[in-house]
Amino acid sequence: MVATTFPRWAGDARPRFVYDLARYLVRAGVEVVVLAPHHEGAKFSEEMDGVKVVRHPYFFPFKYQDLCWGGGIRERLRHSLLARIQLPLLAGSQRLFMFWLMLREKPDLIHAHWILPQGLNAWVVGLLFGKRYVVSVHAGDVFPLKSRVLKRVSSFVLSHAASVTVNSRATDDEVRVLCGHVGSELIPMGVDVEKFKPGSGRRDKTVLYVGRLAEKKGVEYLVKAFPAVKEAHPDAKLVIVGEGDELENLKNLAESIGFKKSMSFEGSVNHDRLRDYYQRGSVLVLPAVYDSEGDTEGLGVVLLEALASAMPVVASNIGGITDIVEHEVNGLLVEPGDVKGLGEAVNRLLDDEGLRERLASRGREMVVERFGWENIAKEFKRAYGEVLG
Repeated sequence: MVATTFPRWAGDARPRFVYDLARYLVRAGVEVVVLAPHHEGAKFSEEMDGVKVVRHPYFFPFKYQDLCWGGGIRERLRHSLLARIQLPLLAGSQRLFMFWLMLREKPDLIHAHWILPQGLNAWVVGLLFGKRYVVSVHAGDVFPLKSRVLKRVSSFVLSHAASVTVNSRATDDEVRVLCGHVGSELIPMGVDVEKFKPGSGRRDKTVLYVGRLAEKKGVEYLVKAFPAVKEAHPDAKLVIVGEGDELENLKNLAESIGFKKSMSFEGSVNHDRLRDYYQRGSVLVLPAVYDSEGDTEGLGVVLLEALASAMPVVASNIGGITDIVEHEVNGLLVEPGDVKGLGEAVNRLLDDEGLRERLASRGREMVVERFGWENIAKEFKRAYGEVLG
């Protein structure tokens, strides 16, 4: 399994869905080796919950290896010359380490998360070693595709994959536009329902955002909507968990509208502590939009974590979010960029305890049934079996 998003160490705040999939596959009897980028302070190789992890360096000194962190690769490429220099080095290092792991581990197949560069490297390495590969598309690798060359390369990679999985219906639509003849299968990422569960304490009036501080997340619209929430609920707080290139812009926006003291920017939070935020707050908001390159939310794992914790959610009616949130059934949907609608939806939940409890209860039931990692891992194991015959 090869990916560019993976925890650097136990409890890391970075997205961990590839790690969670890998460890649940191990529980299901699949031997998994993960190749991921190295970061200063991380081990070059280790075993995490039965998953063999190898981290490949791609730049020296190691402290400057930041292409895959912060707001993610796309955000880093937009804001950093160093990141653009590191991109071909990352791809080359990844391919070399894949060669080495093929010789050392002799895997039965390669599972690439994201089309480029992982999928392309999987095609090259798979061709040389006679191994088939699976590509999981996570939206960010298809939504913003503009370059004709990158579209052709991505279509080639998907067309030659033994299996293609997508994380949502919206992502599947984009894959079909890119290369309509590819038969993709919808297998979403999941959530650890054993870890994320309802708490026993009383919830306060905290409006919560969790995730990268990137343009496509639309956090600025939540900040702009908060004054209307504060007017109706003077004791309400806005807590923003995450890091990214939009951080300073958001802090400046909060100060300009005069509500900075009622907003808390928590930065990166250890993944083990996230459960406390979900169990204490009143509502999670994911106000996603299309960014300037056409990218948006492919699924919304934070929604799964919140709903598993019986926390009501408000989210944008966009991308893969609608695979999770059904309006008035397990959450509330608003149109992307609708500041007034966002404030009204949050106030509605804060005003109505019965509505919060009903949506949270149905949300928890839905997540356990459809998005528990144990079930998701079984689907991937079945897909692997079909590829291997």
